[in-house]
Amino acid sequence: MKSLVVAISIIVSVLLLGCGGKEYPYVEDQELKPGPGLFSGEDGVFTIYGDSPSSKKKIQKKVDQK
Repeated sequence: MKSLVVAISIIVSVLLLGCGGKEYPYVEDQELKPGPGLFSGEDGVFTIYGDSPSSKKKIQKKVDQK
């Protein structure tokens, strides 16, 4: 009888303590993070063909400076 009371007390205390935590902000790990990555340029865009928009801006600045 005493072991039953101890077991029930432990189960109830674990259930009550399991509900009182901090709120966890869920972040989807399947989404892409903004900004540069391993294969993307400085602007965070993955370009298959051609230049990225940021490199086009750099080229335009160089042309404008001349």
